[in-house]
Order: sequence, then structure tokens, then C-alpha cells
Amino acid sequence: MSEINNVNIFFELQLKKYELSLDSMPSDFDKWQQFIMEVNSFYNDNIQELENAQRLAHIGRWHFNKPKNEITFSKEFYSLIHLNSSITHKTYEEILHWIHFNDSAEFAKMIENAIKNGEIGECDIRIIMPNKEFSWFHIICQPIANAQGIFEEISGIVMDISKRKEAEEKISNLNKQIILSARYTGMAEVATSLLHNLGNVLNSANVSLQLLRESVNQPFIDRALKVIELIEEHKLSLSTFLTEDAKGKLIPQYLIELSTILKKEQNTLRLEVINMINYLNHIKEIVNTQQDLSTSKVLIEKVFLPEVIDIALQMCAGKVMNSVQINKKYESASSFIETDKSKLLQILINLIQNAKEATVDNNNASIKEIYISTRETINKNMEIVIKDNGIGISPEYKSKLFSFGFTTKKHGHGFGLHSCALFAKELGGDIQVFSEGLGKGATFTLHIPVNSALKEKL
Repeated sequence: MSEINNVNIFFELQLKKYELSLDSMPSDFDKWQQFIMEVNSFYNDNIQELENAQRLAHIGRWHFNKPKNEITFSKEFYSLIHLNSSITHKTYEEILHWIHFNDSAEFAKMIENAIKNGEIGECDIRIIMPNKEFSWFHIICQPIANAQGIFEEISGIVMDISKRKEAEEKISNLNKQIILSARYTGMAEVATSLLHNLGNVLNSANVSLQLLRESVNQPFIDRALKVIELIEEHKLSLSTFLTEDAKGKLIPQYLIELSTILKKEQNTLRLEVINMINYLNHIKEIVNTQQDLSTSKVLIEKVFLPEVIDIALQMCAGKVMNSVQINKKYESASSFIETDKSKLLQILINLIQNAKEATVDNNNASIKEIYISTRETINKNMEIVIKDNGIGISPEYKSKLFSFGFTTKKHGHGFGLHSCALFAKELGGDIQVFSEGLGKGATFTLHIPVNSALKEKL
């Protein structure tokens, strides 16, 4: 309002200076021409200063005329939004189409409160750029009333706050990494406890197995077989052999004593078999308990896919990553999907990290590159492709890549790709891999539904 007042005062002074009036036509054409030149010079000077200030502060101006449904912009606004300067205005609905899905409702509410209630409003929103990526902006609006006191217009500014949001995102990612580290620490503690409990049971089972083995290896079994052989040899004169032969006379007593031993051994074997069954059931109970504790819910939400990919790239960033060129290509139809953001992020981090390491290790590649692309397939699946020009994959390893514990890395543990395959399955999709061989790079393709039909796991 101060700018308008200053302009009005300037007009009044100039009118008096050239003896002109707003109520009558000018009688002196020369004075009128000088007045016009003076006003034009003042306007140009002030507009130039305003535009310079906007450019330095990364602030653009916008104006919404509700009756005409037109939103017009300043020069700096065009630069900030990467808008074609030939576009003189946009409708309110067209502007909403630029705004990130999760932010459009807040922006619409701000405009509604300004028009209905005359409220000054502000909000942070993401605007999707022509390259399908987005930037953060702080929007401020001030309603303007007409002569009847009705708010029909809104004047506002837009400020680029992408750097601030990027810093906030880095802090958020650090917090997530801390939480993730704490989670892994907790998982290690649970695993240690699980292994300890299983170890105790297995030690007891091992003792039972040792007793069973000793029982099976007792020499009386071989001796019983020799007695049977003697009886077989003398079966035609068995009564004479058992009553008159020196060895034969010993057999009845030996069999009596052997029966006592066999009964005792039978009881021992029966007890140890029961113990083994109990040990196995105990192991099953321990594993079932751990599975119950480990079961997590799949939380479905609508996410902006380029944003998730950017977060994954940031979490994989580092000195080594700076030497790798990242190329991204997103189809316009592949912006939003419904899925579990956390699990999708873990898959992308693993795949990008593997691609980065494979690319860095390929000494034959002069330019180290990773290509990330997205597209929606005809069967309503989202296809996310991560392709690298790294060291490639040997043909004999392809079938083992997603197996638990399998790794080709010197210090790998074989959990990453296995967990990726499990998460992809939980999201209703899968992961496929292709490589022409060693030194020829690799391509990992993740397929997940666009509109997930998954329900929370109870």
C-alpha cells in the first residue's frame, strides 16, 4: 500500500508542477508531454529497482483476479518457475496442476480463506517443474478488496526455499540414518538373543544325539549277531549243541543277560528320541516367537516417485558417488504411486548402492554412469530401471543373486539383494536382473503396482 501512496503523491506533485488537472483536458500540449515523460521515467526507474530486488532475493510477484480467473506473474516469477515468458497468464486450475499432490490442498485452503475471509496467508509448497522434478517455494498472499469491500483479487509473492528445504532434508536423512542404525543395533541384539536360545537347545540336542550314537555302536549287537550265527550253524542238532557243547551251554544265559541290556537300551533310546522331539519343538517355538516379533505392517500411502528416488540418491551420496554421473528420465505418467514408501526406499538404496560400487570398480569405463528411469506399463505396474556401466555379472551368478547369504563382494554379507526381493514381493511386485557379462554393466528392473491393493499385515 505504501508503494501506491508514494505513486499517488508523485502524481499530485507532477500535476501541480505542470499546472494540470484530473478534471479537465490539458490546454498546453507541451506541458502534458513533459508530464508523461516524467511519469514514465519514474515508473521505469521504480520497476527496474523492483525487478532487481526480486532477482537478488529470488522473489517473484503474482496476482490473482478471481472474476477473470487469471493469475499473472512478474519477470522473476517466470525465472523461478522456469515458465515460458510468452505465457501472459494462467487460470487458477492450471496453477493447481503445477503443485505437488500433497501440497495442493493447503494452497487451495489459503486462497479460499483469502477470498472468503480476507485473511493474509502463507504456506510452503512444491511446484513440479517442466523437467518433472520439483522445487520448494514459500507463498505469501494478501487479499485486495474492491469498492464494495468484497475480496476479488489477491496479490502475493513467491520465494525459492529449495536450499533451505534441502538442508532440512539432509538433517531429516541423518535422523533417519540414526534411527536405522538404532534399528539394526536392536536387530543385532534380537539376533544374538535368538542365537543364544537356539544354541542352548542345540547343545542339549547334541548330547542326545551323542547318546544315540553310542547306543547304536554298542558291541553287544555284534555279539548277538554271532550267537544267531552259531544257532544257525547247529540248527539240525540244536538241543545237543545247547546242552553238551561248551559254547552252546553259554548261549541261554547270555541271551537272558542280553535281553536285560536290550530292554535298558530300548528305554534309553526311547527317552532320547522323546528329548529330540521336544528340542525340535522348542526350536520351532523360538523361531515362531521371533517371527511374531519381527512382523511389521505394510503402510500404503500416495508418494511422489521422483522424490523417493532423490532421497535414495542423497542417502547413497558420498565422495565416491560424486565421481558417478547420474542420468534420470521420468515419464509424465509415472509421478505418483500408492505403496509402502519405507520399503520402496530400502529397495532403491540397495540397488543404487550396488550400482554405484559396481560402476566405481569398473576401471575400463572412462565415464562412470548410472541411468535411472521410470515408466508405467500397460498392466498398471510401475517399472523402475537402474542401469549401470559397471563390472557386470557373470552368467553363473545370475540365478544366485537374490539368494540369502550369496555375495560376490569381498566384505559382503549377502543380505541386501535378498531383502530387496522380499520387500518387492511384499509390495506386490518383483525384481529382474540383466547383464551381458563381466565388464558390460547390469540392469535391475523393479516392478510394483501403481495402485497398490495391499492391505496392512496384522
